[in-house]
Amino acid sequence: MSNQVIDARALLVSSLRALTDTEMMHLLRERPDLLHPIPPDIERLAARAVSPSSVSRALDRINRSALQVAEALAVLPKPVSINQLATAMGSTTKSIPLSIKHAVAGLRKIGLIYGEDNNLLTPDSLVDVVGMYPCGLGGSASNHVEASVLAANPAKLKKLLATAPEEAQFIIEKLLWGIPVGKVADANRHITVETAKTPIEWLLAHGVIVATGPESIMLPREIALELREQKLFKELDPGAPEVTPDTSSKVEIANRAGGEIGYRLVRLAEQLLDAWSVTPPPVLRSGGLAARDLAKTAELLDVDEQTAALLVEICFAAGLIATDVYKEPAWAPTTAFDLWRIKDVSVKWESLILAWWHNSRALFLIGEKDEKGDRVNALQPGLDRVGLPIVDLRSLTIEALVFGSNNAEQIVDWIHWHRPRRDRKTIHKLVTATIYEAEFLGITGMGLLTNAGKQLLHHTEIAGYLAEFLPTPIDYIMIQADLTAIAPGPLQVDIERELNLIAEIESRSAATVYRFDEASIRKALDAGKTVDAVKKFLKKISKTEVPQPLTYLIEDTARKHGALRLGYAPTYLRSEDPGLLDALMKDVRVTALHPVRIAPTVVVFQADPEESAAILGQSGYIAMLESPDGTALIRARQKRRVALEGHSNKLEHPSDEVLSSAVAALRQGDAAAPSARPKNAVRLTTAETVGVLREAVANKAKVWIGYANEAGREVEHVVQPIRLNAGKLTAFDQRSAKVGDFSIARITMIAIMSE
Repeated sequence: MSNQVIDARALLVSSLRALTDTEMMHLLRERPDLLHPIPPDIERLAARAVSPSSVSRALDRINRSALQVAEALAVLPKPVSINQLATAMGSTTKSIPLSIKHAVAGLRKIGLIYGEDNNLLTPDSLVDVVGMYPCGLGGSASNHVEASVLAANPAKLKKLLATAPEEAQFIIEKLLWGIPVGKVADANRHITVETAKTPIEWLLAHGVIVATGPESIMLPREIALELREQKLFKELDPGAPEVTPDTSSKVEIANRAGGEIGYRLVRLAEQLLDAWSVTPPPVLRSGGLAARDLAKTAELLDVDEQTAALLVEICFAAGLIATDVYKEPAWAPTTAFDLWRIKDVSVKWESLILAWWHNSRALFLIGEKDEKGDRVNALQPGLDRVGLPIVDLRSLTIEALVFGSNNAEQIVDWIHWHRPRRDRKTIHKLVTATIYEAEFLGITGMGLLTNAGKQLLHHTEIAGYLAEFLPTPIDYIMIQADLTAIAPGPLQVDIERELNLIAEIESRSAATVYRFDEASIRKALDAGKTVDAVKKFLKKISKTEVPQPLTYLIEDTARKHGALRLGYAPTYLRSEDPGLLDALMKDVRVTALHPVRIAPTVVVFQADPEESAAILGQSGYIAMLESPDGTALIRARQKRRVALEGHSNKLEHPSDEVLSSAVAALRQGDAAAPSARPKNAVRLTTAETVGVLREAVANKAKVWIGYANEAGREVEHVVQPIRLNAGKLTAFDQRSAKVGDFSIARITMIAIMSE
């Protein structure tokens, strides 16, 4: 047995070494957990590849046909030939079905099968992680005498069931091809053939089913196989369900629509980051963005809260937003934003798409209630879901969209075939979220995948594909007599930024509608714009004449602007209108400033000018700062930035460059391995090592071991095992000619020495 374990592991190592670089890259791409961290050599890669956690992750990423083969191999004795496998799975043809051939080839490529077709092997851990009831089979009848006797006599079993009550036959049929267990009250009570009254009792009394607990029954594996005529499956998997393409849509239309969406996405991101530069929202004590701040952000961007949350999260994933701990923690743009904003629109768009593509946070949970009944907020910690295959299912959804279908149910069926171990409800939720998010990002346009979206699956640069379909920015607007302006297309960046200071966006669609009012004009004046500069700018960019009502609005607002002036004494407020100060002194909203009237036109506050201006503004009093000589001060708004430290996305889509470097490192580590090591030396799990040592003690066999010493270096020993006790091996060490103890946990490699 010990030699079989060692030989099997050695075969896996040699199989991995025989892979070409391209094949090795495929293995690592399909099993990205093997890259974290990169193993130092192929022997350690093999040891990691057969660990239960890694095998389980690999099973989570295979399709239903491959899972059938994996379950069959977990049930069949090892090694097994591909012909024996096909027969056991129910194939009745002379040639091996293509579905089985393809499944075996696919499993071999990801290291879950190794060896030749006449000698197929699998990791021992496969049995533990493939599922409780592989092939729908229960446990063995070996601990149940009557069931064991019955299973050993097929003729008696069939004859017995022919006389069984009809209801009992129905129960057997349900257990035979479905889940082989069921619940029954008082299942393990003593029942005889004479005392059996119900169909369940009849089956228990005759040993056809067995009690496995006080309330549980099971159809034993051996009996099930006899009744199935040794077939592991009722039928072979027919293959992936069909995805019907939507022939009514055209890719050209999708590309153009996606380009317009992408342009708007970039502008929304810039608008968000500019706003948060000046007034960064606070970080909740528990982390995240408060619901009221999300609502304000949605109102600012003129989008719904779901869209605002998605945009905020994508900017965070792209490294454009982080926590600024200056004074009070707040969400502010990072220093990366200043570099990002000067790049081409296509590059900015690409960065947002890729940030989403690699993002493992469960964005669709935002706004819902968590397990404690609390609201899930945007940017809150803990949205990374290790148990949810977000990145993998997102990739599969985009792959399904390549076929041209935008039917969510068809896509869910298709993905569930490719990931049968995943819960269908979870798949449906993630597919729905991905379709919505892809449309928001411009990866799809009008529900159809764009050319740039297709490139995501190949992990290539997509900025070039994005640039091709971006709309050409325009440099004009059309001002209407009703104090609105229409931009019939995306505006050039500098014009859009300037216009946003003067007007508010009223609606967005194919064209953007802006509205001018007193508040919007005041915003421009607060930013330091003069009346002449505002009028000159509007005249320059408008294809129509600037209407007189707008000119009057600008001039009237300018006359009122600065009616209240704020200075230092420690802070004073003066106004030519005593009635305005009368109202202010009676306003309870400004009592926090402790106002003192020192003259009919002057009030003094105890707070500094910045705090006074903020509270006055919140109370509806707009005050202008002035210098000691009465000159108006243009208050430059300080833009917050936070350094970006250690921001990274967890890549489940490793690039070809990363994979190529990993393969090179594995080859280099392999070449540096000690040459004196026995050829059959392998790395085993601790349990496997104990099994090998136990047999070596029984057979008095010498063993070569690699052993990690106190300094962590691997040293070699040839030992004669004497006994195993409390996690230690007592053995005669040939090098020192002494008996010593070796910690089994420190044994890194092992080989049985030939005589």
